[in-house]
Amino acid sequence: MIMIRLLVTLLAFGPIASAWAAAYPVTGKWAYDPSASPEQACRNGPFMEFDGDRRFDSGGNVPDYRNLTISRTGPSLYRVTDLFFTGPIRGKVTYTLHLVDADHVEMRSTLGGKLIRLRRCV
Repeated sequence: MIMIRLLVTLLAFGPIASAWAAAYPVTGKWAYDPSASPEQACRNGPFMEFDGDRRFDSGGNVPDYRNLTISRTGPSLYRVTDLFFTGPIRGKVTYTLHLVDADHVEMRSTLGGKLIRLRRCV
């Protein structure tokens, strides 16, 4: 009986759990300043770091994001929705993630269109 309940629970919540497990299409540490040398920008910050389904941001108001969904919309384009928690505030942010090349990424907010350019840290 317990095994049946466990199986029903896994079947019911499996799709939800897999959405939480979505990993970003990039990994590692990325610097905000694409005009500076990568070494200087990575040393002095601010940075963004992608780690599995989490994104850490030292350059914004929210330091920690968790990925909710990622959908590929083109060869190097993704639509991403992240959750964030800052004290009592919980929210979502949706943006497009453009993999420009192996060392450059652009994030464009779907609300307001703000563009953030990132360069891979070496």
